Amino acid sequence: MNTIKSTGFLICILFIYSCTATKNYNPNKKYPAQQLQQDYSLLQNILEKKHPSLYWYTSKDSMDRYFEKYYGEIKDSMTEQQFGWSVISKNNGLSIIGYKTEVNEAKLLSPVEGISMS
Repeated sequence: MNTIKSTGFLICILFIYSCTATKNYNPNKKYPAQQLQQDYSLLQNILEKKHPSLYWYTSKDSMDRYFEKYYGEIKDSMTEQQFGWSVISKNNGLSIIGYKTEVNEAKLLSPVEGISMS
């Protein structure tokens, strides 16, 4: 019973702290291009090391070109929202774009062999 009470107390404290932590957030704060490039490189490294199928629908060469292209677009300071919409959101759809291209070129078959779905 004490464990449940202490766990509940800890959750309440964390909830209250998380509510006060957002007071210092400024959505209009601009981050320097160098910091955004470091964040982008970190994202790229994490994706390359941890994503289970990063190159499933888009080749490594193509992904490298996309990474370089969008890295090069970080030329000036941006807010988090600008960075997210102008760089990360484009990069997030890469595998989906590759998937759509490959699916359109391939002949799709249903689970029942021989029945075309395209």
